[in-house]
Amino acid sequence: MLRNWLFGHYIAEFEQNGADRASYGARLIESLAERLRPLKVKGTSPTRLKLYRSLHRVFSIGPTLSDQLEKLLPLTPEKSPTASDLFLKERNTALSTLPNGLLNHFTLGWSHYVELLTINEAEERKFYEIEAAANQ
Repeated sequence: MLRNWLFGHYIAEFEQNGADRASYGARLIESLAERLRPLKVKGTSPTRLKLYRSLHRVFSIGPTLSDQLEKLLPLTPEKSPTASDLFLKERNTALSTLPNGLLNHFTLGWSHYVELLTINEAEERKFYEIEAAANQ
């Protein structure tokens, strides 16, 4: 599940530069699928890549509560940053843009999320996601 979201994240953030659509045409997904075919990466047909992009958009993961709190209460001179805070600030990789807690975010299987993507209303989608997780 995480792999699929990461594919969607890559398409939306790196291939499309955060835009709703790629500026260089509608063949982005097909082109990406063609580039992945020789690598024999499973589940990278154009249809699947579109689903991954939709998964990333619909099930976006915002900043954690601690990230939001840090913006409201910045570090004071008495409180020095931890070693992990310093490490994260120094690290400049694509993965550092991913939200904290991503590994624990998805509680359902891929087929559940494919079904949830068909629901347009966010509140209704969240209701069914909660129900599916609660009832296994």
